[in-house]
Amino acid sequence: MSENRAVFRNEIGCIYQDDKQGCFVLEYNGYKTILSVPCFFCIKKAVDKIDVKAMIADPDPASDIAIISPHSCDRCFVLTIAELLSLKELFAGAKVMLELNSILQERIYSSMVI
Repeated sequence: MSENRAVFRNEIGCIYQDDKQGCFVLEYNGYKTILSVPCFFCIKKAVDKIDVKAMIADPDPASDIAIISPHSCDRCFVLTIAELLSLKELFAGAKVMLELNSILQERIYSSMVI
C-alpha cells in the first residue's frame, strides 16, 4: 500500500496525493475514489462549470441535484447543492495547495541554483 499525503481536507472529505501511483485519491462521503491526474482536473472543471445560482433560483425540484459523471472516472457523483458547494471547495482548495507546493518548490530550487 502506497503512502498518501493529504492535499486538502474539508468537512465532507479529503483529497490525497499518491506520488508512487501518480494519482489522487478522493475521500468523499466515506468512499475512496482513485483519480488519475486528468480525471482530477476533469472533475474540477465539471464542478466549476455548474451554475449554483441558477440551481438555487430554479423552482423545479430536479434542479436541486447535480450529476457529474466524468468520462475518465468510474464513479458518478449525484450531489445536492450543499454537497456541490463542499465538493467545489474541496477541489478548489486542493488545486490551490498543489499550485502553492509548485511555487514553493520553484522558489526553493531557484534560491539554491543562484
